[in-house]
Amino acid sequence: MRVANATALDRFLWGYVGRERLVMLDYDGTLAPFTVERDKAYVPVALSAVLNRLSMNTLNIVAVVSGRVAEEVARLLRASHVVRIPLIFGSHGSESIDWNGVSHRIDIDKESLVGLDRVYDLLLRKIDSTLVERKYASIAVHVRGMERGEADKVLRFAVSVFRDSSVPGFRIVEFNGGVELRSRASDKGKAVASLLKRYPEATAVYLGDDETDEDAFRELKGKGLSIRIGDEGMDTCADVVFQRWEVGDFLKRFE
Repeated sequence: MRVANATALDRFLWGYVGRERLVMLDYDGTLAPFTVERDKAYVPVALSAVLNRLSMNTLNIVAVVSGRVAEEVARLLRASHVVRIPLIFGSHGSESIDWNGVSHRIDIDKESLVGLDRVYDLLLRKIDSTLVERKYASIAVHVRGMERGEADKVLRFAVSVFRDSSVPGFRIVEFNGGVELRSRASDKGKAVASLLKRYPEATAVYLGDDETDEDAFRELKGKGLSIRIGDEGMDTCADVVFQRWEVGDFLKRFE
């Protein structure tokens, strides 16, 4: 563990006991290890048990904030034997599933959706369809597990298509294992902001491993504790850096 902001860590550790806690978690790389087969990225048994115990504690509000489609996160959690599915913000916050399983989406104008469809068709001309993921408000190209040279070739083509597309209100974002054309109306920081607004009295913490989680860390500055999962020497806005094996032990504090 590397502590970059001891004040934030101390404030959190002294403040969460006996209070409502908002525990926000990234999925891939934080709850589940990265896998080449994305549909088999399950939460390890021991960590699933911790999540189940967290959900049984009425002081905890558990939310998963992921780049994956929200329903896909729900499916993977169910397959990982997580009994009570938490709040889920999918596609970097552009869609969500609440406690009752009701889905919500941000508004995207028709012109942008048509533009995304056009970009998707262009990508499929040179990229295998298994590598291209069409989400509600974005398109992601995945290269995890590919040979470096081939991966670079795919990414260069994808970025060139994204840049030439000029879909209004969208930006190119790199993530661990690929690149994405995503709506500027959604990111993990905006998802965190909506959760903080919904639960203003809760002591908040966010754990994530990716560059896309940096938006969440920035939003949480001065409002809670942010934890980046990865190498201790990495550059991050987070208050603390954990190794992935430390995640379970940290979450056990809230059981």
